[in-house]
Amino acid sequence: MEADVAPFRIGINMAGAISAGAYTAGVLDFLIQALDEWHEAKARGELVPMHDVSIEVLSGASAGAMCAAVGSVALQEEFPPVTTLNPPGDQSANKLYASWVDNIDIRFLLQTEDLKKGGPVVSVLDSTVLPSVARSALTPGTRKRRKYVSPNLTLFLTLTNLRGTIYDIDPANGGTFEEKISFYADSLQFETVPRAGDKPKGELAKPLPLDPANAENADWQLLQQAALATGAFPLLLAPRVLSREVDDYRKKKWIVNNPDPKCLPKVPGDGTSEHACACEIETEIPPYFGNLPVASPITTVNVDGGVTNNNPFELTRRYLAGLAPRSQGGHNDREALTADRAIVTIAPFPGTASFDPGYDATKAQGLISVLTSLVRALISQSRFLGQSIQLLKENNTFSRFVIAPNDDSVSDKTPALMSSCLGAFGGFLAREFRDRDYQLGRRNCQWFLKQHFALQAENPLIEAGLQAGRADLVRSFKASNDPEFHRPDAKDYMPIIPLCGAAAVPIDNPGRKPIPESAVKNITGMAADRMVAVLKALMQESSLGRRSLANTAAFLFKRKIKNAIQNRVMNELGSLVEKGK
Repeated sequence: MEADVAPFRIGINMAGAISAGAYTAGVLDFLIQALDEWHEAKARGELVPMHDVSIEVLSGASAGAMCAAVGSVALQEEFPPVTTLNPPGDQSANKLYASWVDNIDIRFLLQTEDLKKGGPVVSVLDSTVLPSVARSALTPGTRKRRKYVSPNLTLFLTLTNLRGTIYDIDPANGGTFEEKISFYADSLQFETVPRAGDKPKGELAKPLPLDPANAENADWQLLQQAALATGAFPLLLAPRVLSREVDDYRKKKWIVNNPDPKCLPKVPGDGTSEHACACEIETEIPPYFGNLPVASPITTVNVDGGVTNNNPFELTRRYLAGLAPRSQGGHNDREALTADRAIVTIAPFPGTASFDPGYDATKAQGLISVLTSLVRALISQSRFLGQSIQLLKENNTFSRFVIAPNDDSVSDKTPALMSSCLGAFGGFLAREFRDRDYQLGRRNCQWFLKQHFALQAENPLIEAGLQAGRADLVRSFKASNDPEFHRPDAKDYMPIIPLCGAAAVPIDNPGRKPIPESAVKNITGMAADRMVAVLKALMQESSLGRRSLANTAAFLFKRKIKNAIQNRVMNELGSLVEKGK
């Protein structure tokens, strides 16, 4: 019989990844497999830990948000994991694999279907294939109920709203004018509900009815568009127009300093630290819509959510902290003995920065150098979690965990992901790259669940599931006490998600397979054709004279464009290209 205690609550946060979304999808693939295998073992009455877990919330930015959206659907349906490289047969039943390995490729993005429709050029790459990918992945199918999935599974997707939300500030200069400022970091919240018409618990959550009969529901359509919007890499992929309720902004909750902070006494058994301080409160700050009434919906133009928030950890943390029993002070318990909820962040690109003692400031202030550094700075800053660095560095924080790529077959200087080349767009060049990174995600997740994602065996939520055969269970399932895992003591640690059945079979390193040189040349040729077509379309948007100039430029510079692209790609890929093939 399963333990009659509260489940350990889990939130999964997925950082931006571009083509390395295939890695994040692989992590989710194994996570679902491991949970299914464990619950099936419990149902068969096998001697396994009997505690419960509950996935409560998924959040993500850019490719991470797209994985979160697809994962929220996969968790509600039959899910056949993809356990091998280049699997035989049709894998469309696995929406994570289909979306990130089979249904997206640079060849689709280098077509010119978008330019045939007329109208302004909206992106460097052809985005017309993407809505069909979103529909396939984000349409509810036959439901499979999983006990470990919250009936109110919540989803947060970050967006960059180019229209901006305007807020007015206190009058300045003696009241001669009132300053106004725009806020561009945006997000959408969704929540699963059993049937159409059911109201979500979250005030701002859009309901996602799980009955397949509601596949054309307006909020499912909004989820598809939001997934495309959060992944719309600026300039390269088409921005997306979303219709939003005015209350999404009027009733948005902001975290502000508590004007009357209080230190709260510890309540026995609630898991909070003594003297937890309620230093922050939630409040609504109404936006400025002018003097005229504004009715819903309002339209917004949106691009990649990672531009303004590439790692929405705080959305997940605050959501978990607000679940009953609500933690005092708004903090999730961090102790291995008392933690009852945790956030797992999947970070395909956690960072590889290193201090350069030979940094040449004079050279670095050059125009090209500054432009290059600025792009890198903006991307890194949107991933930075300054408030979490100390907690992540400590060895005794058990309310937040990170899964990051690790390939133990290569040196530390070699990127673990094959998708990381070409500014993380490299995975779109070859299905082999995406397939391999997907399997590396599965392998890394298996190791994470077995050794890292663990609590003390005496934690009440874990202990309750060890009542029958405690000694045997600890001996069979306990995580390693090796110093590598930074356990703060010599206690026994048990995995929060035990590996059972097929999930316990060690996953081999998927290896690394280069892309043939002929394939690279074919892709770069398509890229040159696409660039020329885009330039012509841009110049043809106005006068006849420009159209003639565009045709002349295309004739003169196409070969130069092709050679430039090919040289850049070849240099970036390096050893990932199999020469002469």
